Amino acid sequence: MTSRWLALAVLTIARVSLGFQFQSLAALFPLLRQDFTMSYADLGFLMGLYMSPGIVLAIPGGLLGLALAATMIRTALHLLPDSMPRVSSISMDAKVVTFALLLAVATGILCSLAPAFAALRTNPSQGLKEGAGTGTGASSHSWLRSALVVSEIAVALVLLTASGAFLRSFQKMRAVDPGFRPDHVLIAEYQLPLNQYPNNPSVDIFDRAVLDRLAAKPGITTAGLTDALPSSGTIREATYTLEGVPAETWKVQFAMLPTTDGDYFHALGIPLLEGRFFTPEDRSNSPLVTIVSQSMAKHSWPGQSALGKRIHIGNPKKGLPWATVVGVVGNANFGPRDEPDVDEFYAPAAQHALFPPPGESGRLSNPSGGCIIVRSALPPDEITQTVRSAIAEIDPLLALQHVQPMDAVMASVESPRRFNTDLITAFALAALLLAVTGIYAVVAFSVSLRTQEIAIRMALGAQRAGIARLVLASGARLALLGCALGVLGSLAVSRLVRSFLFDVSPTDPLIYVEGVLIMLLLGLLASALPATRASSTDPGRALRAI
Repeated sequence: MTSRWLALAVLTIARVSLGFQFQSLAALFPLLRQDFTMSYADLGFLMGLYMSPGIVLAIPGGLLGLALAATMIRTALHLLPDSMPRVSSISMDAKVVTFALLLAVATGILCSLAPAFAALRTNPSQGLKEGAGTGTGASSHSWLRSALVVSEIAVALVLLTASGAFLRSFQKMRAVDPGFRPDHVLIAEYQLPLNQYPNNPSVDIFDRAVLDRLAAKPGITTAGLTDALPSSGTIREATYTLEGVPAETWKVQFAMLPTTDGDYFHALGIPLLEGRFFTPEDRSNSPLVTIVSQSMAKHSWPGQSALGKRIHIGNPKKGLPWATVVGVVGNANFGPRDEPDVDEFYAPAAQHALFPPPGESGRLSNPSGGCIIVRSALPPDEITQTVRSAIAEIDPLLALQHVQPMDAVMASVESPRRFNTDLITAFALAALLLAVTGIYAVVAFSVSLRTQEIAIRMALGAQRAGIARLVLASGARLALLGCALGVLGSLAVSRLVRSFLFDVSPTDPLIYVEGVLIMLLLGLLASALPATRASSTDPGRALRAI
């Protein structure tokens, strides 16, 4: 009994102080087995001895991971899209911290079980003869280390190809023409109090005053008003009826219906393709007019000019007055650029007869609001105060909301796709780092085990360049096998990511080729340091250590 505990003490000192390999330490097991028995307490002590390094590494690793996670959460809160629900509630509480630490400790214990069981199966006499780091246990489990690294490489390649597809998809979306020019455009939203602006005439007076004030301000080129801003995600759709379509064959169809005032189309840079824009003469007492988008003109009157055609809001039974098409403009995206174009027809804000009447009293049921669009030769930030002062001169109590450049509006509506791209790219980079670290660790450990073999090869005439190529080839084999599995994994998950992509195939061969080349290059770089170390081995010193 005393000898067993003495052996356990020696084993502990050797493990902690001398840093022997697990399999070499197992060579001391005969001391425990001299009476051919091993109690459960002894076995538990040994298992604890082998698992203790994993736990010691897992706890600080878990704490470091929690610190990094807290930092990333604080950073991510500024990058997450505003449309994501409950963004402000994202935090790390005690349950999350406890779970993460327990998971880290469990991982450390699990990763320590393999060498522990390998040590129990090691032949003691053979372990003593072969010495530290060269026992059969170390080499017999090389397949497990290699398998884990190959798995890391495969997962990294799956994430890398997915990241490449997301990045290319985002680039394709950014390359889409939104149908207008967002540069040098400032927008400002407002909502008129119902008690002060209770009806359409009072709203029209305010709108005209805003346009007049802005036109008189220096630095402002053009200004317009609208109730539906492009690329903002605002949906203001309406059904419509085309003249000449029988009521019995009429089908429900929707189109965007923004109302505009002032130089709306000039301010946004929406091109005129046919006809004319709205003019100040398109008022409430003038003939009703409308402007349609190019897509609506093609869908509604294929092969014909849309000019002079008539349309009214709602179904044929509504009996609303007809509006004559006086212009055709380019298609403008009212949502993200990765969404298909929708038909649009525009109405002058002053021609209220186009819409159902608000009621017998003429009083509006909801507050009127809209968006001011200002184009300037100056940067948008430099005219922000000019716009605010112009509105204050009309109504000092009216507050402007979301005063920002048009570019910021587009970035906001496109932020979910940007967030998905950034997230998958971050995971891919983390996986690449783990894969490269794993390749380096396995190759470096393999070199340390084969030091005597390398020395013998060099003593027999092997060149240092050949030794380096041998080590590099071992790392390349791991990378190639991992890439093969990663390509299969990427093909398997391609259906899952297809719905998140825009104008890009998840199985694009170019993305796969780029991912494999990056992975192979990183695998060779990770093997370069162990290869250099192996090629610089001193054969004489290594052979004397046998």
